[in-house]
Amino acid sequence: MESNNDIRGVGRRRLGIGFCHQRMLNSAELSTENEIRTLRHRVQLVSQKLELIKKRIAIQRVKPDERVIAIVDEEECAGCGVCYDVCPSGAISIDMTARIDSSRCTACLECVNRCPTGAIAVKYQHG
Repeated sequence: MESNNDIRGVGRRRLGIGFCHQRMLNSAELSTENEIRTLRHRVQLVSQKLELIKKRIAIQRVKPDERVIAIVDEEECAGCGVCYDVCPSGAISIDMTARIDSSRCTACLECVNRCPTGAIAVKYQHG
């Protein structure tokens, strides 16, 4: 009798351990996948910030007789207003497409970096 109970007990433990062990692996795998996804997102954010820093460095190297402004490619602009929302100097207005007032543009590049269609670029003006 004792050996029957022992065998049944062992069998149940095996099933229980196997089930729990499998469940833990799934949780760990999901956790690992989420962590990898989060890390990839952070890498993208850091890369974007690095690109912004590189652009700002390039702006600092502008010749004294040049001025940096943002310009809009009207064919690419969707008129979504993202640039309007992020412009700290209020240099952007929206009328079907974005328009940038060059006298108010501080070349912060927020609009360039946030434009979902890539319609805004940096331009160097002389004098």
